[in-house]
Amino acid sequence: MYSAVDLPAIIKSLPLVHCKQTCYRIVDFATLTGFAPMVPLYTLGPGVNGQRYTPKGGPSALYVAEDPVTAQAEYHRVERVVLVADPT
Repeated sequence: MYSAVDLPAIIKSLPLVHCKQTCYRIVDFATLTGFAPMVPLYTLGPGVNGQRYTPKGGPSALYVAEDPVTAQAEYHRVERVVLVADPT
């Protein structure tokens, strides 16, 4: 397995793949109407904090799904994690 130090060089060596399909991301109504301070297309969090597929200090990333069912499952997974961390 490669280390996080090797990641930038590995990513730069990968070929670009153009996605020509619709991608999905669930955004709650409060965010769309301005009642929540969330930025639905924010991409810096994964690289700064690290996420499932992005190491801490890694590249910016926006997670999307290839179908609405997966997008809903991901949205509800994040919602459950937030509620466990802060149930208020």
